Amino acid sequence: MWPPSGPDMPKTEHRKNLTPTLIRGLKPAPQGTRYQIMDAQVPGFGVRVTDTGNRTFILRTRYPGRASPGRREIGNCADINLTDARDKARQWRSMVGQGIDPVDVEAAERAAAARERATTFESVAEAFIREKLPGERKGKDVEREIRRDLMPRWRDRPITSITDLDVLAVIKAKIPDGKVGSRNLLALVKRFFGWAIAQRVYGVTVSPCAGLQASSIIGEMKGPRDRVLSDDEIFAYWRAAARMPYPYRQIYQVLILTGLRLSEVTDASLSEIDFR
Repeated sequence: MWPPSGPDMPKTEHRKNLTPTLIRGLKPAPQGTRYQIMDAQVPGFGVRVTDTGNRTFILRTRYPGRASPGRREIGNCADINLTDARDKARQWRSMVGQGIDPVDVEAAERAAAARERATTFESVAEAFIREKLPGERKGKDVEREIRRDLMPRWRDRPITSITDLDVLAVIKAKIPDGKVGSRNLLALVKRFFGWAIAQRVYGVTVSPCAGLQASSIIGEMKGPRDRVLSDDEIFAYWRAAARMPYPYRQIYQVLILTGLRLSEVTDASLSEIDFR
């Protein structure tokens, strides 16, 4: 009968051939107590059952630095199956035999995983967006490029694993959209890695963009064009612009009047315009 109680409570030395069916059938311990069933296959390995019915795989052995045997949890039976728990118990016993405390090993592994999560492209890019871009006039545009062109490709990659070939693949994929956009994206990637290196905390010391030249990857830009609008075309342009709502009407009218670039007009502030 389970659970055992009183003088019949199983001791640590009591062993059974643990099976998933046996474990599922274990009843809660009497109120205020707990009991354990030890495995016949792996010494010191077993299942501890509480009065609430919680079942936990354990390993009882003399851990490094301890004068007497101790018991540590391997994992809850709801989260790890018997086969994996046995394998983990064997690994722990092997480490203990070498004078290594499994708890120290797992703590180091968790710390390494945390460091890796903190240095994924997504984590570093979010830091760049948060710390570098807010005060920039085109900060939102830069953020949009990062999220659109870079994040889907590199999101979960450790930043130190991104190579020049990865950068080349991103830039070449952008070329069909236009050479200007490709050049701007390459400049952005160079800038991003330069910033990451300067922070000294992300583990990257050499930019994967080092040695990458836009002219070699994308090709030379076309020279200035000599095409100009005729009077009829200017008239049609102005009439079409006048039908647009704010602020597009004003933007296109200023463009034709000044010959400025589109970004120079759309990003201009009132203080830059002499209304007289």
